[in-house]
Amino acid sequence: MISLALFVLLGASAEVDPALLQKLAEHDARMEKFAAAHELSIDAVVRDLDGDGKVIHTTTSKLKQKRVGGKLKTTVLSASKDGADVKKKEQEAADERDAKDEKVESPFEAATQTSYLFKALGPEKAGSSNVLISFAPKDPGAKGALEGVAVVDPEAGELVQLAMKPSKLPMFADSMRIDLEYQQQTEAGRAVSKYVLAGAGGILFIKRRGDLTMTFSFAE
Repeated sequence: MISLALFVLLGASAEVDPALLQKLAEHDARMEKFAAAHELSIDAVVRDLDGDGKVIHTTTSKLKQKRVGGKLKTTVLSASKDGADVKKKEQEAADERDAKDEKVESPFEAATQTSYLFKALGPEKAGSSNVLISFAPKDPGAKGALEGVAVVDPEAGELVQLAMKPSKLPMFADSMRIDLEYQQQTEAGRAVSKYVLAGAGGILFIKRRGDLTMTFSFAE
């Protein structure tokens, strides 16, 4: 797992080659187009934890997702919470999310790159051809602004891993972290294969933690 403090601990940094940022933006655009044309299978696990990290509830689900006429459509194939069937409830929640059609904007998208500062931190590890790039918003208070570290394949111009967090935490949140892995090979390049969101927060003496893990695979 990438450390979010990595860019602080390493100290030395350099400007990122604009040509590499351009390749990353092009890869992002290819994947957007690819995802819009292919069905996606999702396995999701949501855990609710108490303040000490003890699991209170676990919800698992299997979903299919695709765009129909440009609109997002998610079908819940199965869903259970602590062993009880909650497919209907999860489908209703999925329908609400589809209607909003919101997404986390990558700092490496062409449209968002100008809002970020990028720094090259050197190789991922000794002997690796992958490189580390840190990113931080020019305006930390901007809506949806993120900061973190990416592992990048500079030859392919593709993301390999991302570790990031909101520059400004939502109300009542004490911590939040997003980790993504790009291990699925497609005709358009590496695609997201795993997404993990972990957070903690609460009000006064009521503290809660939780995490969401999703694994993805595109239909051939």
